[in-house]
Amino acid sequence: MKMNKKVSIEELRQRKRETLENIRNLEKRIGEAGKQSMEPLKSSINLSDTIINSLNRGLSLYRGIRLGYKMIKMLDRRRNK
Repeated sequence: MKMNKKVSIEELRQRKRETLENIRNLEKRIGEAGKQSMEPLKSSINLSDTIINSLNRGLSLYRGIRLGYKMIKMLDRRRNK
């Protein structure tokens, strides 16, 4: 597919700047999300909070493992095509 539209060098530079800025913003957001996920949970005051925190951690761990498994499966399928 040929593109007949002419693009100036300045337009390319502007698009490159915007793209790099977008990438940096996404990297920051990913880093912040990673830090939040690794922060220790607030200390539990009573037994019910302790149990709920444990269940939340276990559920989060399960979801992470399941997501990783699905991603590996998807990548494996694409590789074998």
